[in-house]
Amino acid sequence: MAGAASPAGVDAPAAVIGWHFTLFRKTRPGGEHSSVASRLTWGLAVMGGGALRSARPHIVSHLSEEHEMGMKSSKLVTIAVVGCVCIASGTAARAQIPPGDITIELEPVASGLIAPLGVTHAGDGSGRLFIWEQTGQIRIVSNGQLLATPFLDISDKLPELGVFFDERGLLGLAFHPNYRSNGRFFVRYSAPREGDPDEPCNDPDGFIVGCHEEILAEYRVVGNPMISNVADPDSEIILFRVDEPQFNHDAGTVAFGPDGLLYFSLGDGGGAHDGLADVPPSHGPIGHGQNIETPLGAMLRI
Repeated sequence: MAGAASPAGVDAPAAVIGWHFTLFRKTRPGGEHSSVASRLTWGLAVMGGGALRSARPHIVSHLSEEHEMGMKSSKLVTIAVVGCVCIASGTAARAQIPPGDITIELEPVASGLIAPLGVTHAGDGSGRLFIWEQTGQIRIVSNGQLLATPFLDISDKLPELGVFFDERGLLGLAFHPNYRSNGRFFVRYSAPREGDPDEPCNDPDGFIVGCHEEILAEYRVVGNPMISNVADPDSEIILFRVDEPQFNHDAGTVAFGPDGLLYFSLGDGGGAHDGLADVPPSHGPIGHGQNIETPLGAMLRI
């Protein structure tokens, strides 16, 4: 799991080690879609729902009624578990961590969002924050204000998302290291496909019925990257695509490494236990994660 970079001008203390999780907490029944992104005073980091769902029960234990899609009212909060969390194996006693003098505060960053999965910046020194929503929009926070017009909206490319729960959507965003001069950025998203009748995604008894593929694509901004707040929706170049056997376990992280290469993650393709819970196993006898012949269940780079 990896957190997003700190906003411009905010430096996280080098001594702080932590994990960042995103919680979507239902605050009241009835009202309109609304969420608040909050950040720590020493930095801002938000992770996607896929990473949250993979967190172990001892870290996040009450998510059965809380999800990232279809909430009438939700609050997005970034939590940093600071320090070293030591988890003993077996029946050994867990190490006790003495209380420290670190104070954590939350500062509202943006409201009026629906299903935010992550936040990043363009590395251009503009101070803008770019928030991607599972529903297909990239929103900009500039000078403390959430801009009304999305930077990019690809909702028409996505499958019809489940109202109560789904793991597909706009899942990742990364800006080119030279974005300020070339205006290039990259997204990971889910797109519908017909699929064969005997595929698991077309099982009429499945939790969510319908097949999809995962796509890595490049887009470009309109005009001067340093000041433009609108991307060109017709500039898409698809760099990679792969069919997914089920709706879930899609991953979605996209990030440039220090080597200048673009890294992106792919989940195992869905089902339970990488398909090994199915009879017969829907992802083969060893699952996708242990199969080097498939890109699923892997971290790739281009």
